[in-house]
Amino acid sequence: MHRALALALSFPDYSGNNLDALEECLGEVAEHEYGWDGDETGLVFAFTSMKPFKKVDKRAADTLFEIVTDRCRYAVLFGNRLLALVSPTLVRSNAL
Repeated sequence: MHRALALALSFPDYSGNNLDALEECLGEVAEHEYGWDGDETGLVFAFTSMKPFKKVDKRAADTLFEIVTDRCRYAVLFGNRLLALVSPTLVRSNAL
């Protein structure tokens, strides 16, 4: 999952392969340092087929959801638009 996001969003080569690094890099994406073109209106994350991921590592899946939603809110501080579309199987009932 991390490698796919790192490739899609052009994470720096020095980026780690863990959830802390993911949170930091997505923060930099939210700040518009890399990951999307400045001419674009915004960026949409579409996470599908999350059920298998959640079955393998529920904690990591829940943490991913928290990181992505937090970074989408963080982007607003910079006037940037990030939207996360997540399959319903990942969303916890208390997050709605």
